[in-house]
Amino acid sequence: MLVRTDASAIGSSAERTVPVSVLAGRVFLAITGAVCVAALVGAGVAWRSTGSDAGGLGILLAIGGIAAVLWVVGAVLTVRFVEATVDAHGLVIRRVWGRRRVVEITDVDEVVVLADLILPSRVATAPNPRVVLRREGAVVATFTPRDAAVVADLARCGWAPVTIVDPLTPSEATRRYPGSVGRGERFSHVLPLGAVVVGAAVAIGVVIVAVGR
Repeated sequence: MLVRTDASAIGSSAERTVPVSVLAGRVFLAITGAVCVAALVGAGVAWRSTGSDAGGLGILLAIGGIAAVLWVVGAVLTVRFVEATVDAHGLVIRRVWGRRRVVEITDVDEVVVLADLILPSRVATAPNPRVVLRREGAVVATFTPRDAAVVADLARCGWAPVTIVDPLTPSEATRRYPGSVGRGERFSHVLPLGAVVVGAAVAIGVVIVAVGR
């Protein structure tokens, strides 16, 4: 069902979520990435010096593997949220990945809000809305704002957001509005399985190293 709603209602509903900030996302990725690299480099040095008998080799491999899993999961999940503000010229978007972007008012002729985008990774009952900016049917930008009040700001700019209230899976949203959901989000349902597989592989590797000593 397609309806036009009061944007303030969307904002109040989404206040129960706690999306990550751009800074927090970047810090998380930087820390997990650094830990992964440091642990794997340390394991490599230890292996070259004393082979499988190196003390702490299994621990280093385990830390590196866990950090790698956390980095991949974080890279997929943190990219969903952005910090967006509206000024006299248009919309300013800051993401965890990439540079700051400005979308001018004249570049957009339609604003669509997916009020209930169903993502396997969401942890709240009322997710922030997915905002899709379009021009002549093509997607100009799409994002999940950290502050849902930006939807009301867009309305005050005269863009008159159109809200889709039907629950949509990533596949359904992509079919209806191509480009509204990122590739990582469409495959985010495999993340838990991937984390289990990698964790099991790390555990097996540690056991093999420990037995071989």
